[in-house]
Amino acid sequence: MKIKMISLILLLLFIILICIIFITNNKELLVIENYNEFVITTNSTNIYTKEKDNYYILGKLDKGVFLHLESIEGNYYKIKDTPYYVSYNNILKTNNIENKNIIPFNLNVITKDSFSLYKDNTKVIEINTSMDFVIYEQNKKYYLVSFLGDMYYLNKEDVNKTYENNNYEGYVASYIPVLSFSDISKTCYNNCITKELYDKYITYLKDNNYNTIDMDTYLKWVNGYINLPSKTVVIISNELDENLIINKTDIKFSHNKASIKNNKNDYIVNNNTSIGKFIDMLNGKNIIDNNINDSVNAVSIPVLNYHFFYDSRLGETGLCNETICEDVVQFEEHLKYLNDNGFKTLTIDEFINWMYGNIELPEKSVLITVDDGAFGTSTHLIKIIEKYQVNAVLFLVTGWWSRESYISNYLEVESHSNKMHTNGMCKQPKILCLSKEDIIKDLNISIDLIGSNKAFCYPFYKYNDNAIEAVKEAGFKLAFAGGNIDAVRDSNKYAVPRYPIFNYMTINDFIKIVN
Repeated sequence: MKIKMISLILLLLFIILICIIFITNNKELLVIENYNEFVITTNSTNIYTKEKDNYYILGKLDKGVFLHLESIEGNYYKIKDTPYYVSYNNILKTNNIENKNIIPFNLNVITKDSFSLYKDNTKVIEINTSMDFVIYEQNKKYYLVSFLGDMYYLNKEDVNKTYENNNYEGYVASYIPVLSFSDISKTCYNNCITKELYDKYITYLKDNNYNTIDMDTYLKWVNGYINLPSKTVVIISNELDENLIINKTDIKFSHNKASIKNNKNDYIVNNNTSIGKFIDMLNGKNIIDNNINDSVNAVSIPVLNYHFFYDSRLGETGLCNETICEDVVQFEEHLKYLNDNGFKTLTIDEFINWMYGNIELPEKSVLITVDDGAFGTSTHLIKIIEKYQVNAVLFLVTGWWSRESYISNYLEVESHSNKMHTNGMCKQPKILCLSKEDIIKDLNISIDLIGSNKAFCYPFYKYNDNAIEAVKEAGFKLAFAGGNIDAVRDSNKYAVPRYPIFNYMTINDFIKIVN
């Protein structure tokens, strides 16, 4: 009986040993089988750090986190270029992710001792120690950082401090051309481009290692959210024939031509564009004739004058009761009309050069001006002109608002005086009451605060000979008033007429003005 019992115990021990060996071997097989250079988490799992031979939990990874692995260490995988590890389970093999091809800012962040990382507004990683990251992208709420082989958003509230580095100076694009190719066809004469020439220029971009980006990426760059490498370009084409677009997988295109109209760096490439001019475009040179969609040059240009902006959709109707206060719905209707009908919205330099006869501009040109800097200018105005990518000039009263509140690549800021936008002792606008010397003093303060003296706008549209002389002596090249007529080259350059835009005007009224 005892012998049978001992035999049974030995048999059970043998079976247990066999099971342990099987499980151990199977686990080792699973560790090897699950390993891949690129993996993704299938469930919530821990991330570890290693001290000597012990692994300690550093934080937590949510489902769907991409990882670039380097090696197998026991039951753990080491994450490439990091001192961190993950367990062999809850992992699925995947492919490499697309390179965003953006250059980091010369800026690092140091996080708090506990922070989270986000993807698509969802928290996917929790870390319980402070870390140092290079910034790849930034907006008002987040920084984009690289971690574990992927890109994540870091809430600015989780950052202790930032500091500058000089790692990427000299590699960043300071300017990006937008090349708008005209209609593509096999045979072409004037305002279009042949397939042969089109292919030639696309091949030039590829052979010279230009980085092509889509419009969403370009807008992020315009707004200062990302850095991009030098030799970056946007290509706009309305061509939908796949056979006419060579190497399409290597070149990014945008098809909405209207989305980039009036951009300062916008060039039109057609059959009249030589290879020399094409290279000049890539280098940002001013090529007036290629910016013209129309063979007719402007002999007069309407200058539009807006003031304040409110959004009726946000319940702001009662906040701005003046007739010069524009609903953004109406303002967008104006800008959409300009874009859809091929108008070029001018920069102040373009308008000045045209007024002085230095350049020609297309017949469909318009200058958008905004006075004061008051209600809705730093918020609604900037959002809308960036949405439609149209240029505008703000004449700012520097004694009331700070220049720093009006930052946009599409908004230039010029002087509307420092403290002369009031009535003076003479019971008229102050600029009519002061001596020339006092006017110049005020103007110089405004110039210093803005950093420009290209153009001036008279408060209340009022001026006299004394005011004009002061504006000239302060170095301004143009000064704007009212008038309700187009500006022509023979207009008084120190009393350039404008069309005040009132909120009771219909879209047909607007169309009559710009046409």
